[in-house]
Amino acid sequence: MLEEIFFCRPISKEKFEKFDEKPDMILVRPKNPFRKSDEFFDENAQEWRVFDEKTALNGTKVEFALKPEEPGSMEFFGEDFNRESVFENISDIEDMDAFQVSRYIAYREKIREWKWNSANFTDGEGIGKNIGAAKISVDRENLTLAIEFQLFAEKDGTPKIDEKSVFFDMKSGKTLYKNWDCADENALDGEFYGEYDWRRGRTVKKSYTKVKRFNDIKSSLKKIEQTGLPKIVLEAAYKTAVELADSFCALNRPEILEKKIKPENFLFEMQKLFTLPFEPNLCEVVFSKEIEERKIKFTVERTKSDIYNEFCKKAKIKSYRTLRKCYAERPKILLTYIKIRDCGFSDLNLYNRVLLDEKNARIFDRTELDALKKFALFSIKRRGELCTMNTLLKGNLKHFDEKIDAIEMFKKYFERIPEVLKEDILKNGFTLFNHDALSNIAYQAEHENVAFEHTEAEKSLEDSVAGFEFRLPADKYELCKIGTSMHNCVASYADEVIEKECTIVYAAKDGEYALCIELRGNKVCQEKTDHNGRPDKAARAALDEWHARHKLVEGEE
Repeated sequence: MLEEIFFCRPISKEKFEKFDEKPDMILVRPKNPFRKSDEFFDENAQEWRVFDEKTALNGTKVEFALKPEEPGSMEFFGEDFNRESVFENISDIEDMDAFQVSRYIAYREKIREWKWNSANFTDGEGIGKNIGAAKISVDRENLTLAIEFQLFAEKDGTPKIDEKSVFFDMKSGKTLYKNWDCADENALDGEFYGEYDWRRGRTVKKSYTKVKRFNDIKSSLKKIEQTGLPKIVLEAAYKTAVELADSFCALNRPEILEKKIKPENFLFEMQKLFTLPFEPNLCEVVFSKEIEERKIKFTVERTKSDIYNEFCKKAKIKSYRTLRKCYAERPKILLTYIKIRDCGFSDLNLYNRVLLDEKNARIFDRTELDALKKFALFSIKRRGELCTMNTLLKGNLKHFDEKIDAIEMFKKYFERIPEVLKEDILKNGFTLFNHDALSNIAYQAEHENVAFEHTEAEKSLEDSVAGFEFRLPADKYELCKIGTSMHNCVASYADEVIEKECTIVYAAKDGEYALCIELRGNKVCQEKTDHNGRPDKAARAALDEWHARHKLVEGEE
């Protein structure tokens, strides 16, 4: 069933109005400084007649207006007439004969009328009054939409109506434009979905030819818009286009459904809607960098209803209800699914923990895949899928970037990581402390070792107190080793140690690092245990004894 919506601008109204039924238009030329009375066009007599109460007709009265054209001087004065001499040097009128003066006065009156018509040609929206009416025709069953505009013209003094139209066909993906002199209809006709990524607002293929064609389309449509088309018509047409697109491909996209369109872009946005494929969400996935890198070649066919399942088969995705639901809301969840699979997970319950929670999905979406795989496969082999997933999802968003950094360092420096740190990561996850420990290893791997030159005063700090061995680190690498073992950032103090801005002392007990101390002169700034903890009672007693022996005092941390 064909639905029709009608529009026109009744006389004396500022804007176009919507009509549920086709209005019976009566063309009227209103009274103005150059017309003594209102005139209407009598179709039966095919002539303009004075409009008064006796001749009042039923119907919608619409102002008939032609686009004002500046009168040419030659039609009044002949080919030899020098226009500049007349209008720039008015005294030359005295040299005119009677006929030229009469023609000049008539020409001046025409100029006045042209200026008046130009000033009153547009309505309250700036739309030319030569556009008399418009109609939107919708066929929801066949997914087509047509917009027709009726423009006033005149032939031999008799009003006539020119029609310009746009026809959108969603099933074929084509748009047809008729009688738009300012548009390149060759550019506008045809399917351009494959060359334009409607979701990201840019061309997919970057060849010069395709980019040029895309620009030609947009340019032509803007030219049509700039001729001045009623906004109420374009807004209603766009709203209907969104409804048709939604019925065709279950659009369900807030950024499209609620998108605010500039008037000059309505037709362009509509053309994009009518070239959508049956599964528009799939385009984000198919055209993604990840699919390109995996060399999964897949062609999006616009009208294929089973294309989602075909892609899943091609990408070796086992689609199920929860995945399909998540895909409808976040299409790129398919890429997340592929990454989870590549990391060695097979339990669908673990998949759902990630797919249903955007916060959990971030770790798979933003971390380098090879780094994720390295840790996941290593961890699954030792602790199983559940513990591995728990480890990956541990932590909070406050330290999210450090967590990603730690996972990537785990892969890059795997051979250098001590077993004790690996076990701690498997158990506690990529905590901030383990991030610092990995950073120390990275620092050691990327920087040349430098030996510390300790003064005699610093060397005198080495001592044995109650089973604690107080010692000075020999070089940068040992400082890194201390930081890695004690899960702190002491390695970052290396340059300050070299510049004699501070002194780092560690205390070992039973062959293990137990205390890490920062001194500045004879002032104690920090004394920490593993994970920057506070010394216990035994350690505190040893430290107090050490302070007393070497005349150390408390300083500011």
